[in-house]
Amino acid sequence: MIKIRYIKGRRLVEDISKLGLLLSIVFVAVSLVYLVSKVLHDLTALSEFSSAFAGALFGYLAVRLTDIVKDMRERQIINIKALVSLEHLNMQAIDKVGTAEFVAKDWKNSFERAKTEKKVVLNFNQFREVPIDRKPLLDLLNLDLINDFAKYFSIVERVNDSMYSLEKFYDSILKAAINGDTASYISNLDTLIEKTAEVLLFIEELVGASEVIQAKTRIIFDDTSKSLLLNAVRLGKSQNHYTPGQIKRFDTEVKRLRKELETSAAKDKARINKIISGK
Repeated sequence: MIKIRYIKGRRLVEDISKLGLLLSIVFVAVSLVYLVSKVLHDLTALSEFSSAFAGALFGYLAVRLTDIVKDMRERQIINIKALVSLEHLNMQAIDKVGTAEFVAKDWKNSFERAKTEKKVVLNFNQFREVPIDRKPLLDLLNLDLINDFAKYFSIVERVNDSMYSLEKFYDSILKAAINGDTASYISNLDTLIEKTAEVLLFIEELVGASEVIQAKTRIIFDDTSKSLLLNAVRLGKSQNHYTPGQIKRFDTEVKRLRKELETSAAKDKARINKIISGK
């Protein structure tokens, strides 16, 4: 389990500690006033003193409470902005992963056709790097989500590296074939087919991981943004970790997301077919 702690997150804990200290001071002060009243028996003078003291103390406390709640609210806004950024990043990643899956399948078909026909088959499709941005993680409050993103980005990096290596190998073989060395191209087709199938497995794993991380991000965003003030003071495990209720909703959200993506893909396919047909 990856543990990541940030200065901004600790500031909230420090604010809570200060709040606890202030409440302790109030308790001690009230107790002291009570004890002194028992000893002095001068209720009139003591009442004036205690009223002035309590007024000043509670005035100071009110100012500090306002500052603390303001800091909490501002930290929560930063957290929400980070969640929004990650949602946008996830959708870009899902789009790139979908493209990568199409390219890998198309390459594999081309290599298998080249092997069957024993000739060079050109394929002009190219992989596109799946985006990664770790900066928003610095502003997140949910440690479980941070850890899940760290694992997810590791999968993305592996896929990006695999696509780059395969593309570089294919380019070298293709250049040799263009320069007349078709025998080298044909002799490496089995390796190309094998490596493309391997990359395709990594991509398919990433497709599922991208959907899951997006579903989790959506749920955390929805729960966090429902009540900004309420979540500003919820700094325990309910906000720093997934709640049992959120965990139960993950699978449902993944299914909902997949349906949205399938609907969107169907619309895009229909639009492209309409453009191609000229209707």
